[in-house]
Amino acid sequence: MKAVRAVFFDAGMTLIGPSLLLQEVMALVLARHGVDADLDALRLGLGRAEDYYLEVVRADRDIWSDRGRILAMWRNYYSTALGAAGVEADDARLKEWAEEIIRAFEDPGLWQPYPDVPGTLAELRHRGFRQGVISDWTGPLEKILAAHGLLDHLDFVLTSGELGVAKPNPHFFELALRQAGVSPSQAIHVGDTYWTDVLGARVAGIQPILIDRKGTNPPADCPVITSLAELLVLLDGAA
Repeated sequence: MKAVRAVFFDAGMTLIGPSLLLQEVMALVLARHGVDADLDALRLGLGRAEDYYLEVVRADRDIWSDRGRILAMWRNYYSTALGAAGVEADDARLKEWAEEIIRAFEDPGLWQPYPDVPGTLAELRHRGFRQGVISDWTGPLEKILAAHGLLDHLDFVLTSGELGVAKPNPHFFELALRQAGVSPSQAIHVGDTYWTDVLGARVAGIQPILIDRKGTNPPADCPVITSLAELLVLLDGAA
């Protein structure tokens, strides 16, 4: 990492995370319609929806490159969760409420940067690194990042929903290299998902770093950090 000039980041669960539990957001949406939902039931319903999600993304690894398919997946995800939680409504109403839940997550107030993020991005900027985001995302990500003061530290934000290409496709990472004006050997990519972030970066010739914020100690054949503060230590050590 001695020649590193650019640092790329995933967004969700790397730079930002939800400010509320998912079931709490769902309950807020349902309350607008006079539905008093049980949080534990919603949590269990989300477990059923997660099984659906894993089936979909394993069967369609390129789903994140198409906004329409992504939105359809999330619509089915939340309607599945609501139904499994015992929310009484017909399918049309469940899908309508699922749409509202999806839109709720476009609100910057439902996201927050992890405590280590603002200071680390500011320090990397001070050191002269180019910085960008490479994210499988459908909504207004720049608006969210700007609301929390993170966009000021970034040179660009690339999202799958806008570009029609998703991780781990190396072309997504190559677009970031062009934006940063660096070669693959001069960049690193930090993300929380092995098969998209690590493998995608590696195929593009970029050094991957896996961030494990929950401390699960995943088996990985690349550097693993638990906060962005550790990234500065890695860069200091390489220098």
